[in-house]
Amino acid sequence: MVKKIKDPGLGNASSQHAKRMMNADGSFNLVHLNKPRRLSDAYHYLVNISWFHFFVLTFLVGFLINALFALIYLSIGIEEIVPSTGYILNDFLNAFFFSMQTFTTVGYGLMSPLGIASGIVSSIEAFLGLMLFAFVTGLIYGRFSKPKAAIRFSENLILRDFNHTRALMFRLLNSRKTIMIYPKIAVTLSLTTQNNLGDYEVNTYTIPYLKKLQHYIPKTKIKVIDNGKDYYDKALSNDSWFFTKSTFSLRHTHLPKINGKNFCNILASSDPIVIIDKGKWYSEIWDQSEAEYGNIRNIELFFTSVDMPELHAKQCHIAKNYLIKNNMFDNDIKKVKELVVRGVVRDPPIAPEPTFLAKTMHTNETLFFLPKDWQQYKTASKEQKDRIKYLFKSTTLNGVTLPSLMSHYRGKQLYLGET
Repeated sequence: MVKKIKDPGLGNASSQHAKRMMNADGSFNLVHLNKPRRLSDAYHYLVNISWFHFFVLTFLVGFLINALFALIYLSIGIEEIVPSTGYILNDFLNAFFFSMQTFTTVGYGLMSPLGIASGIVSSIEAFLGLMLFAFVTGLIYGRFSKPKAAIRFSENLILRDFNHTRALMFRLLNSRKTIMIYPKIAVTLSLTTQNNLGDYEVNTYTIPYLKKLQHYIPKTKIKVIDNGKDYYDKALSNDSWFFTKSTFSLRHTHLPKINGKNFCNILASSDPIVIIDKGKWYSEIWDQSEAEYGNIRNIELFFTSVDMPELHAKQCHIAKNYLIKNNMFDNDIKKVKELVVRGVVRDPPIAPEPTFLAKTMHTNETLFFLPKDWQQYKTASKEQKDRIKYLFKSTTLNGVTLPSLMSHYRGKQLYLGET
């Protein structure tokens, strides 16, 4: 039994239980959510559903229409069709059978409209029956005439040498007696690979974006340094890294050694934090993001620059005005960052927040504050995890453990005005 998941295997939440992107008959294994329902889509829907569902739906619609007209005949008076039996159920059945005969234009002759009202209603029903029968006939013709491929594929793929390289090979054939002339074949291959930490962002967005930029800056050298699992295995091989840290984080700011002065290290800084206190708006600046940048030369931070504090102030005021306009006064820092700062103040980011980070849950008793630290921690070996736990939980200063000591601190609070 395949476990149902939302990702068809091509996104950042793919897993071993993911279903195939395309079904064996060539149709896409996708489900459209929140799609608006339009009457113009009814024909396409009825042509593509299974025969069983088609006939069940046809029978159900016909039954409901005739039941509705039977109630109308009862409201007019069954005496305008046949004499009343005195029992409501028998009268309803007689009205229903008369409606069926009128709807299908059979007319056995045992029942007929005897009054003006029943005659008008039966005329409308007969016309509606002709229209619906024509519609159903067209649907049946459309279902039979719908082209359906009879292509069969080999069950297995073969990986072998081909033209001095390696190639995936498979066979296909036409199971019908017709002949395919100049067929065009397009193959889509999707692979699921293991990924370390935030490599998803780098491989899916950052590197392709850099390759696109390379066209405009051909003389600029772009080098990708992979600080993956091997790098952290080496970094965690001894405890020296631990005693050089100034923040409660497992990740490192690792930069290549560059000689000379004609370069710039562009690093991320803290987002503008906007809060309200007693009707007054403030921007808070914390020390955590910049704590390990002190020994880095030629540094430029985004989106908060030491050389241009006006940039930070402008972002804070844009966020404050948006919060006031939309009556957001709950001081939810996460909401402000995700909805306002990253959605209103700035252009949309190149890489969206990965879903595996949003699912990371942690409490006050856990080791790290940030989800990406947990992703890094998960790749460590058992021995490394035990050592990390020991270092972070056993090291104390004046009797205070690191989880309580190495939190980030508010460096400054700037006044932005009143509501």
